This record gives sequence, C-alpha cells and structure tokens, in this order.
Amino acid sequence: MDTSVRSAGVVVDTTRSPSSRLRPVPIGAVRLDDIFWAPRLRTTRDVTLRHQYELYEEAGRFDNFRRAAGRIGGAFQGGRTNGDSDVYKWLEAASYALAAEPDAALDRLLDRLIDDIAAAQLPDGYLHSYFGPNPSARRLADGGRTNEHYVAGHLLQAGVAHYRATGKRSLFDAAVRVGENIARTFGPGLVERADSHPGVELALVELYRATGNRTFLDRAVFLLEQRGRQPTRVLCDDDARLQNHLPVREQRERAARDRRPRRCQPLVGNPAPFRRERWFSPLAA
Repeated sequence: MDTSVRSAGVVVDTTRSPSSRLRPVPIGAVRLDDIFWAPRLRTTRDVTLRHQYELYEEAGRFDNFRRAAGRIGGAFQGGRTNGDSDVYKWLEAASYALAAEPDAALDRLLDRLIDDIAAAQLPDGYLHSYFGPNPSARRLADGGRTNEHYVAGHLLQAGVAHYRATGKRSLFDAAVRVGENIARTFGPGLVERADSHPGVELALVELYRATGNRTFLDRAVFLLEQRGRQPTRVLCDDDARLQNHLPVREQRERAARDRRPRRCQPLVGNPAPFRRERWFSPLAA
C-alpha cells in the first residue's frame, strides 16, 4: 500500500480525481489582508486554539488518552463516549492553522498530544480512549449507538490534515491503521450495517485520496449504501433523522434538518468521480 502521497496544505485533494475539473489551492498560498477575516483568523490562531487546548486539558479529554495508553491511572472523564471527536476536531483546526502560518509553539502542542493519542492505539489499529482500554466494552458491536464511526471519521480527517500541513506521519500513520481496522471489520460478508451518525464515509474518501489505497474508497461507498437497509433506532426513534429511512439511491429529499443529512450529502457525489459511476441521488443537489 502506498501511503507516501502528500498534497501539502490542501483541505480536499482532487489532484488525482480523474473526473474533477477543480484543483485545490494550498492554504499557505492564500493570504487574507482585510478588516473582517484577517483579524478573526489571527484570533483563532493566537487565542482560540490555545484556549480550547486548555479547556480540554482541564476537562480530562487528553488524560483519557493518557489513561488508555497506560501512562496515568484514574477513571475515564467526561461521561460522553464520543468526546474523543472534539480532540480530533481541534487537531484538524490547529493543523490548518499551521498550514496557513508556521507556529513553533502550536506545533509542539500538537506533537505532545499526538504522542499520547498514538500511544493509546491497540495492536489491531483500533483507537478509542473509552472502548479501547475497557475490557467489558463490546466495541463496534452495538448497532451504532456509540458513534464510534463518527469519532473515527474525525480522527482520519485530523490525521490527513496534519500530514498535509506538516509532512509529519505521527497522526497520519495512526489514522491509516484505524482505516485499515474499519476495512477489516466492515464490508461484504463482514459486518454489514451503518453507524447511526454519518461521518466516517467522507473521511475514508479523503484517506483514499491521501494514500491511494482503493479499499478505503470501496468501504466508504459500502458504508454509505448500508443506509436504509436496516433500522437503526438509536439516539431517537426516527430513522429519517439519521438518514437511514431509505437507501441512499432512493432518497429524494432531506428528511431532517440537523447535521446528519449534511454529512451524507457530500458523500453521495464524492466517490463517483473515482468510481466513474453516475449514481448521484437528488439528496446531493
């Protein structure tokens, strides 16, 4: 498997998409010098990202990874088992900030945090600060109630973003192993169901773009097409809200107005340029 492909500083990489006419521009190639966006970007980089880091440290989000890695003791903190996703969202945002402008102090924060995260990864590639070290947890076995795919999707996106921004493979290699674990677990003849919360599918497409590993693209399409094949009945008694009321090819309108359909819509068209298939649903329009 080739995992050496790197498109420096881009968010969505279409350079190897045969049917795409648009090509990405690296974040660092764009400079905003205005009175509205430029000050806000500076505030995000210099204040917001640091403040968020401190809040997550205080809340024990980072300690959860250290605990999972065996570096500290104590109980899991936070209550919510999908809290890892917030850490990965921060890592992705901080990576984009580094792509826009070098920042040695911020770079060191990322390196320390990524070291704790990577240390918590299990030998088979599975990575989750609650389910990983919990021997009684039935990971990936409860029909999607834990949003583990949603959390993994944010890890994949963060790993790709950090690699493209810095060239470092520390988080990227962990993300690739998570993707490989998903590919070994879900697929035809394996576990055949959708997670309650979309998100990992789009991340698998971007992981394919970053690695060239076709399996990630195939699994993204597979997981997307599991929607509507069996009821989820999690989080709320409404499959429509989870975009799981009909197969994706048959969906003609958004059945809910929260974030879940918005995570499905770009997926409907995203794999098609690679697979040379025209199976776009009106949902993507």
